[in-house]
Amino acid sequence: MKIYGTVTDAAKDKPLAKAKVALHIGQVELATFYSDKDGKFELEHDLDQYVGKDLICRVEKDDFKPHEVTYEIANEDIPLDLKLVSSVSKPKPVSTTTSTLNNKRLKLFVLIGAVIVAVLVAIVIYKIIEKQPFNVTEVSIKADPVIYTGKCPKTVRFTGNITANGKGVIKYRFIRNDGFEHKIQTLTFDTEGSQPATNTWRLYGNYKGWQAIHILSPRDMRSDKADFEVKCK
Repeated sequence: MKIYGTVTDAAKDKPLAKAKVALHIGQVELATFYSDKDGKFELEHDLDQYVGKDLICRVEKDDFKPHEVTYEIANEDIPLDLKLVSSVSKPKPVSTTTSTLNNKRLKLFVLIGAVIVAVLVAIVIYKIIEKQPFNVTEVSIKADPVIYTGKCPKTVRFTGNITANGKGVIKYRFIRNDGFEHKIQTLTFDTEGSQPATNTWRLYGNYKGWQAIHILSPRDMRSDKADFEVKCK
């Protein structure tokens, strides 16, 4: 069975070389290796004894947030599309303006500047006092494919996106229309922004259903349902 994929920069959609890829099944470590110059990796491994279990893939690279995906092992090759989010904040450009003022206008500009500083200080103090607690601001999910017609079994992949307003840890799980709930997973945010969440569902016959993301903490929240349909021939 072949495990393969590409590691890319989520923001720039460019391949990332020398990203560390570690594969685990439960407490068993299968392999650790690095992506090539094109961000690609490939591994041949006998996984027949692990069919039905979850393969955990963790990716790490300097200046990027660690990312972990889970894939249900089946009797087929395992493609992994791994996107890393940068952990480096871009410095905001600082612009300065130098102007020459005559003596008559100097006092007026000094006064205006003092008023502006006072207003800015008041805004900063207000923001500190009124700062919102860590929370999830948005969660979404989509199925791929949405409608499939062809040979079965077929694996439907689900890609979610979770957005938070600051630094903290989010607990979530994937839920399905048949009542099944996947194990609880976590995402760690060092700053406000978005991170991906992925899952799969292998179907062996005609089926119409959905998956969604259930946020468990810091608050209870659910995404819209990602509907899909499998039509076997």
